[in-house]
Amino acid sequence: RLTAKKGFDVLLKACAELRNQGVNFKCRIIGDGEEKDALINLAAELDVSDIVEFVGVISSAEIKNFYERADLFVLPCIIDKDGNRDGIPNVIAEAMAMELPVVSSKISGIPELVENNETGFLLEQRDIFGVAGSIKSLIINHELSRKMGKNGRNRVLSVFDSRVCLENLYTFYMNELSNGD
Repeated sequence: RLTAKKGFDVLLKACAELRNQGVNFKCRIIGDGEEKDALINLAAELDVSDIVEFVGVISSAEIKNFYERADLFVLPCIIDKDGNRDGIPNVIAEAMAMELPVVSSKISGIPELVENNETGFLLEQRDIFGVAGSIKSLIINHELSRKMGKNGRNRVLSVFDSRVCLENLYTFYMNELSNGD
């Protein structure tokens, strides 16, 4: 969804900074929402319309193709002015499962999934230059990008392992029952 809390304005400004540094890349923003027109206008204002593609809504079956073609995943989430924020965006877990390094923010539950400097980069919210620098590092350093991507997939597999989750639930409830006696 193209909503303020996703931080796409930060991403567009980071794209402008990368262009100013001469970095060659393409940014694809997937989704739709109330911020779409404002983001398209901001991309034009920043002169990045030729390197930023607004893909629109796609099916869940199509998303896999985009992940497979991507080199990295960026979602610089913010806490919106009304306090609205993401918990742990599903798309981050999906990207990590597809072995993509992640660039995101140190807010909400994101650090519970993304490990800074291991599975990607976590930055303070609205850190345009940090987002740009992280993207550039992953574009330039293929080995780092590959390593973070593999680490991310392993992280998702361990966090979302149903056997481990069930064992944790079992332990929790057994402790609750024991404490109730």
